[in-house]
Amino acid sequence: MYQTLHNAEFEEQKDRIVLEAGPLTDYIVSPQTGTVTACAPFVFRRITGNFTLQARVAHAFASTYDAACL
Repeated sequence: MYQTLHNAEFEEQKDRIVLEAGPLTDYIVSPQTGTVTACAPFVFRRITGNFTLQARVAHAFASTYDAACL
């Protein structure tokens, strides 16, 4: 059902998907240079048709550049 990139390990629970990214992982395009860094775990599912997504993202923010995203 779900596909992954970058050796993503995740747990599908009753009403959520739990995914953790390790240190020194990132998924960003530099606004200054356009350089792409894409080494963070990534979980996705292809969906056709119209749909509505409702999500809540939680994060501990332990270090300066920590982030959480969809």
